[in-house]
Amino acid sequence: MKAKTTIMRIFSIFLILTMLLGMTSSVGFAAENEDENHAYYSFENRRNSENVTSVRATDATYVEKDGKLALERTTLEAELYISVKLDDCFTNEEGQPVIISVEYFDEGEGMFTIAYSGTNNTINGRHTNVEDIVYLENTGEWKTHEFYIEDITFDHSYYDGYDFRIGLWSESMGRSVENVYIHSFTVEKVPPKDMVLGGIESEYVGNIFGPGEDKQLTMDVDNRTESEFTGTVDYTVRDFYGMELFTKTEDVKIAPAEAAAVNFDMNEIDKFGVYTLETAYNLKGTVNGEEHTFTDVQTGDFSYVNKVPHELKNSRMNIGAHGTWYDMEETAILADWLGSESIRDEIRWRYVEQEKGSLSIPADNREFTGYVKEKDLKTLQILAYGNWLYDGGTASNQMVAPETEEQLDAWERYCGFIAEYHKNMDLSKEFEVWNEYNITAFNSNEASAENYVEMTKRANRAVKAQIPDAKIIGGGFAGTAVDYLKNLLSLGIYDYVDGFSCHPYDWSGDFRNETFVAGMNQFNDAIDEYGGNKLIYLTELGINDGTKADTGVPTMEKASMIIQAYSLMVGEDLADKWWWYDIIKDSANTTDQESNFGLVKAQSAVKGETKYAATPAYVVMTNMNCELTGATPNGSILYDEDPELRAYRFKTRDNKDVATVWCGSEPTTVSFNLGCDTVDIYDLYGNYVETIHGNDGVFTFTLAEEPIYIKGDLRSFEKADSNIVTAGYTSGVVMSGQEITVPLNDALGRDLTVEVDLSEGGFELTENNGLTNGSGSVTLKSLGVDGDFNIKYTFYEDGTAVGMQLSRFTVGQPVELEITDFEQTSTIDDSCWRAVIKIRNITRSNTFDGVCEPTGGIDPSKGVNAVKFFDLGPGEEQTIYMNLPPQVKKRNTTVSYKVTINGADYFVESRTNFQTAGYAYNKPNIDGTIDRNEWSGAWVTADQEENAYSLVAGTTWGGPSDVSFEFNTMWDEENLYMAVAVEDNVFCNNEPIDTMWAGDCLQFGIEDQIGTGNYVLDGQARNSTFTEMAFAMLPTGPAIYRYKTMNPSLSVGAVDMTNCKLAMVREGTTTVYEISIPWSEMFGEGYEVDPDRIYMFSAVANDNDGSGRWGYIEYNSGIAREKNAMDFGRLRLLK
Repeated sequence: MKAKTTIMRIFSIFLILTMLLGMTSSVGFAAENEDENHAYYSFENRRNSENVTSVRATDATYVEKDGKLALERTTLEAELYISVKLDDCFTNEEGQPVIISVEYFDEGEGMFTIAYSGTNNTINGRHTNVEDIVYLENTGEWKTHEFYIEDITFDHSYYDGYDFRIGLWSESMGRSVENVYIHSFTVEKVPPKDMVLGGIESEYVGNIFGPGEDKQLTMDVDNRTESEFTGTVDYTVRDFYGMELFTKTEDVKIAPAEAAAVNFDMNEIDKFGVYTLETAYNLKGTVNGEEHTFTDVQTGDFSYVNKVPHELKNSRMNIGAHGTWYDMEETAILADWLGSESIRDEIRWRYVEQEKGSLSIPADNREFTGYVKEKDLKTLQILAYGNWLYDGGTASNQMVAPETEEQLDAWERYCGFIAEYHKNMDLSKEFEVWNEYNITAFNSNEASAENYVEMTKRANRAVKAQIPDAKIIGGGFAGTAVDYLKNLLSLGIYDYVDGFSCHPYDWSGDFRNETFVAGMNQFNDAIDEYGGNKLIYLTELGINDGTKADTGVPTMEKASMIIQAYSLMVGEDLADKWWWYDIIKDSANTTDQESNFGLVKAQSAVKGETKYAATPAYVVMTNMNCELTGATPNGSILYDEDPELRAYRFKTRDNKDVATVWCGSEPTTVSFNLGCDTVDIYDLYGNYVETIHGNDGVFTFTLAEEPIYIKGDLRSFEKADSNIVTAGYTSGVVMSGQEITVPLNDALGRDLTVEVDLSEGGFELTENNGLTNGSGSVTLKSLGVDGDFNIKYTFYEDGTAVGMQLSRFTVGQPVELEITDFEQTSTIDDSCWRAVIKIRNITRSNTFDGVCEPTGGIDPSKGVNAVKFFDLGPGEEQTIYMNLPPQVKKRNTTVSYKVTINGADYFVESRTNFQTAGYAYNKPNIDGTIDRNEWSGAWVTADQEENAYSLVAGTTWGGPSDVSFEFNTMWDEENLYMAVAVEDNVFCNNEPIDTMWAGDCLQFGIEDQIGTGNYVLDGQARNSTFTEMAFAMLPTGPAIYRYKTMNPSLSVGAVDMTNCKLAMVREGTTTVYEISIPWSEMFGEGYEVDPDRIYMFSAVANDNDGSGRWGYIEYNSGIAREKNAMDFGRLRLLK
């Protein structure tokens, strides 16, 4: 076997061995007379550490960054951490104040923090997270961050005998999205601070106040000296948008060696919403004859929320909660304030039965269900997941569905035991069978649909033996999964359930009303074909506001989605109940999708945030439940030309009219005939805004994504023909610091005054002359802050409000840039390609000239030049074609471009993708000998280091001769054809057919739903629903194996070669694959290929040189590193 080891030769044999063992260590290098107040460790010079006993960095890799050697920590589970143990001279069981300084290279968008064992461990009684999170800013410079910690004990009681851990994951931070490079760390003992500020707290969880509650906030200030300190605290209250509401100053006196509570009265806050309190202390005292000045700041959150009365429960709007993950009583309290009737949770089989035949409810589950009962809440109980005692797996893998008779018997016994517990608790009569069984993330053994029906049948029998009137809910699908549902129905599941459930998340980065309604209608229609009359539950639905996550939305869009989805569910009769996922954020990591579904902030608060503080979404849901609990739908206003523009009227439980209205991302002006003289407008939090007077029952509004409530005697509810008061610009982009004049009009020709609401900031009003004879304008000037800002106008006639309008202006980049495709520019020379770039002017009033050029510079000798564009007017789009260097080898790499406008640079980048399948007017001869005249598609190549990956420590790719490939694709209505030439210096595949991927073989993945938007992402933002197949020459001959399928009618396993063709020839160091695969083997019988459809594709060549699979090389990604079709590239079908 060839050597692939790349460890630097200058390291000693000892260090080489420790690296191969997956760790770096430093033991016994410290001198006896070292400074016992100081510890130091450098990953560049590990032999010269000071007061460091050991350091563990699993699977260590060292890279040079700007002249220094650094330890690379990655996002892989095994490579997230650096664990550190110091010498005993640091041990202090009462807590040792220190500053831990970490030197890191600021590259990319990663992050890191520190966890440690101290005197007051807040996480599982085992450790504490520091409040600081270091977010990398990609400056390309070496930086140092100092972590101040007071209570670390250095008694080696952190996990595995260490003292602290530098990590790319923590409970408060979540997981870094990119690698981090650490050069060294220093630990310095320091005196404790004279003063320590506590958190901003109150008697209410999360500082969440409701109507009639005394809004008092408290902060402890701990004086550790023997001197009195006096001075002031300046404090400022800001709203969600950062706008200052008020600033005050209070005198502060702290007695010697005491902790004093400083109180802040927030009772003048009278509008529902979320707020921030900022405090700044300036205190003075004399310590040991010297004057000491203490200055520090502290920030915290609070909110004023329309809490739902305890006795009022909305049975249709419920909440998901990982009940035992966080503070259990607080979780139940938060759910009670929301007005939810039910909490969705699980008591996992693995923990119930930890010894075969011995079942008991874990103590933490008993405690949580006790709090749920105390708050008069119910539960939707998930029956889940597997149990390693029966499936032969590991305790950590719980997602193995029971399949054998023994496993299913044990599963049935578990289901009955859970039902008995709930019966005795009088807690729940609703049970859901498993969770997201239709994706591998929750069905790792890919058990069949038939097996799920059997599991459901047994769950039904076991639960109803205990609770005859229980409701058994089947499905729990990721997405609506209509095809999977139909398959289950055909297998007879209808007879074993009282209802069906799904999780119709929208992973597009928006909540699309039309997509949600269409998906749920299809779901209902499938069930109706078998008789209908079943409950329909949305047991998970939410949207994440991880603002840096790929699927994240702005926080206010998340809050708006709650009213929109509830109005759609009830108004369109899409489902009976909904459980929002979920109540508490997992962490403060804004790059992580899964951390940001919660309605309140995380349990592990970071600096400046309050544990369990309400987000706008929590405020919105509480008020919505106050308004709409018990309300029945009573009419809607829909627009065929704009399915995101909607209005729904409800009759409330006290027989009053209320309507919810909103539109899509672009504000829209509409008029409604409401059949009354006046209506009251309330914002989405429930705050009264204004009473508007109509004109013969007609009212004009500018709607936005943020819904409003319209209340009044709404005797009519229909569209009106014309708008009365309007704003000329309802949206647009304004360049930083520039002015925009907004025309205002009144169709009735009145003289009106205009009140302009700039409470969201971003602009100042420079001119407002109102309207004369129905015409006028206001002029606004950007304050130079980038962002989206709503400007609201209220029109008055003689002091009476007669209309409301809105503009949403974005301050920032004036153009949208997108690399939409790569095109071949010559039918003769297939090395000639260009990037297609769309440039759209998104301003209201600016016209631009500009230039586009590659960020790496032009090269006229290769036809790579800058391209100018002219007269790009407001709202216009131009297409620019940028020639690529000759693509003799059509590789998968990153290209980036710079667009310069008025001296400012804007950037766009994309991965190249040259996959083009030519139409097979003449079918290729599948014989294992490539005749390039037969293959009309583009030949693409994977032969670069950036596309090769090692799976074995100490190995690396040895260049194109080690493993590389080129391939060509063609198609016709029956088949997809592939020709692949793999260069591989050693061929080996002695694997059984089901693990052929572990030997030399070819794999590909294909998917056809991403282009439609009808796809599902799991908790890690991965789309694992695609068809995956492998091709290999085994000792038994050529073989094809299907590892994943999009269509449940196709089974995982060996593929029948009757309709497929595979010819493989090994000559020298080249292995040729020629393949013909029917579309029906990829997408199911009767599938009709469509060249206008977007197909996503990826290919991998695995490499085994005789000692196991060491790695692979890929064109596109998403198969080998992780199962994620979002990393595929587009396969163009030409004809």
